[in-house]
Amino acid sequence: MLPANKKYLYITLEIFNRELNGMLLLSLAAAKNDWNVVLGGKTTIFPVLNKLPKGVVLLKSIVPGEIDTQKKIASYGHKISSIDAEGLIPSNGDSGVNLRYSGETIENSDLLFFWGEDQFNQVKSVFPSIVKNGLVTGSPIFDYWRYLKKSFKKSNINKNKTILIATSFPYANHIMDSQQPYNAVRHASGKNASQSHFDELFLDGELQEIIYPQFRDLVRYIAENLPEYKIILRPHPTENIKPWKKIAGNNKNIELQFSGQISDVILNSDVFIHFNSTASIEANYYNKNVITFVPEVKEELFNRISKYTLEASTVCTTFNEVVNSINNDSRLTKLSPDIRLEDIINNSESKNILASSEAIVAGLNEIDIDGTDKVPSRIKLIFSFSAVKTILRNRIVWFVGWLDYLFNVFSGKYTSKRNYYKYGKVKQGALPKKELENKIHKLCPAIGFNENNFKLTKIKSGMFLIENNVNKK
Repeated sequence: MLPANKKYLYITLEIFNRELNGMLLLSLAAAKNDWNVVLGGKTTIFPVLNKLPKGVVLLKSIVPGEIDTQKKIASYGHKISSIDAEGLIPSNGDSGVNLRYSGETIENSDLLFFWGEDQFNQVKSVFPSIVKNGLVTGSPIFDYWRYLKKSFKKSNINKNKTILIATSFPYANHIMDSQQPYNAVRHASGKNASQSHFDELFLDGELQEIIYPQFRDLVRYIAENLPEYKIILRPHPTENIKPWKKIAGNNKNIELQFSGQISDVILNSDVFIHFNSTASIEANYYNKNVITFVPEVKEELFNRISKYTLEASTVCTTFNEVVNSINNDSRLTKLSPDIRLEDIINNSESKNILASSEAIVAGLNEIDIDGTDKVPSRIKLIFSFSAVKTILRNRIVWFVGWLDYLFNVFSGKYTSKRNYYKYGKVKQGALPKKELENKIHKLCPAIGFNENNFKLTKIKSGMFLIENNVNKK
């Protein structure tokens, strides 16, 4: 049986490549403070929350469309907290805030954490009530960047000068179909969202439709004009990789990559090229030559681009400007990026790797929790009604998608659902115990922790318990 009489923290992950390492640092910081931390994919944890001991559930977002999920979690006796995985770059305008928050989702949360003052103030301008349960802490994801920057030693993997090109076109090139990102935004926005709200948000899609074909041509242009560079092409996790495979197949100096941690690739690259990518902030933090390609578009579309990605980059409007910025190194020119990292990431200058995680744990320690039960056995969790129902529903969705694709049973309405599992694997995939053990082994010395003080237990597939052995009764 697993331990009792400790506080439980449930960390639910959506995209492993983006969230896992930072949240593992947070898990260790929390476990050191006598929390029982249950870590895993949200599709693994959510269906069994009704069976787990009362605790705090850390959500990756509290979008309006998931208010019913929030209420269900609360009905099980859990407290709700969140740090938005998209919070590094606050969404543009009030519509962006309304996409990520609502008065109701804020009211139904116990404590909300923010990457920095800019994000907090933007939300406060729309929802003043956030001052009651909002706390600016920074993010565990940035803690992991801090760890990487401090421990980085350039590998021999990329012997040639290397350009990393990150594509970010989920609207224009989605892995499922062109309607999926629009449907996702509609769902996230909740039932009360207005048409004007969607009209503004969907400008992002219109902008991507314009930039996407030009960005493909840019990749070809760079490959042809800079043959001495190794080019790593990394599509967004939600993108269809077929168009990029074709480009990579026609250019010998392009390597297509769509798995693994982007942080490691950024660190081992000399140049980072993107369009409106969050990773531009990370690359800037690592002092890379960061370039964004933004051809001329009408003003209302240009205003949908994050000011932070622009400030973190040298902005080029033509292919030739991009190549010149690569050759001349934009960091050494008058066009050098100018971004105030401390405005968007709290304590970004701190030398303490765990600065954000420890601030979050301090906030969590103030939440009153009445949870003394033990975690049920693996068998009880696997065969719980809600878990079995979720598995059956997912399989039915997948089966219907293939029926519609092969036989047009529903006039093609559900054909995109055939990619249901493929899409899920891209976002999460497997989470082996050995992988977590290896990560803990690497992280502990860097943060001054003794790995022997922690115990990692597999609760069920993709779901683990991290606990402190030192004060264990």
